[in-house]
Amino acid sequence: MRVIAVILAGLMVAGGVCVGQTMPAMPGAPVVPGVPVVGPVTAAPEAVELLKILHDRKETLKQFVGKIDYNVEDPRGDVTGKTGKVAYIEDSLAGPIFSADFDKRTTDGRVSGFYYVQFIFDGKDLTIKDMGMKGDGRTYIRSTMLPAGAKPGDAVTLSGALPLPIGLNVDDVLRTFEVTAGAAKAADQGVLKLVPRDGKKFEYKQLEVTVDRKTQLPVILVQTAKDNTVTTITLTEIQLNTGTAKMLDPSTPAAEGWVAKGGT
Repeated sequence: MRVIAVILAGLMVAGGVCVGQTMPAMPGAPVVPGVPVVGPVTAAPEAVELLKILHDRKETLKQFVGKIDYNVEDPRGDVTGKTGKVAYIEDSLAGPIFSADFDKRTTDGRVSGFYYVQFIFDGKDLTIKDMGMKGDGRTYIRSTMLPAGAKPGDAVTLSGALPLPIGLNVDDVLRTFEVTAGAAKAADQGVLKLVPRDGKKFEYKQLEVTVDRKTQLPVILVQTAKDNTVTTITLTEIQLNTGTAKMLDPSTPAAEGWVAKGGT
């Protein structure tokens, strides 16, 4: 579970950029944990096994591409979202980087129109570029997901709008979260439930990760915010190590009309 804490991992900011909505407000930079939390740092064998699968996957994963569904259910039960494509690369210099390119908005799981927005994580910063219904908008949010003193692999990186838990240090995860195993819907899947030990350090109260044992990747991430907003990210049609993954451009030059709408 590496940064992608943004993966794909506030794994997920409530709301989406769609008609009738504003750009999601990015959480502040995560606080780097100080002295480890005193208490049990163990978990059930199945939970530890899944954490190790996700940690070790970084050694064999070069890149992947796939489809992504990003849905947000507010406390009233209204569901809005977006669909698009995702690309992930283990970069030799920046570490894990990824981008999600959305082009359709959804309401209650059905496509309701076009909307263009991109999530781009460059190894340190997450940039959300909002281009609107016609693709000609130029607003963005940029926030630092890897705070000073943190490094890829730290559990603190499990924050942001798209947390992808790949390559996280198992012991650090156990110190930072209460980790339990949940019931999986398929025989070849496992479920992790992560509850922050210190609620002040994360924007959510629980992150649930469904791990596919065949690909050894997180394929469903469900984040429950403190106001009970539930964000669900689902990855499908994953293609591994094909050499086709390409990152989107995170640059937002003012000369091209880009205007900042927030960030940290």
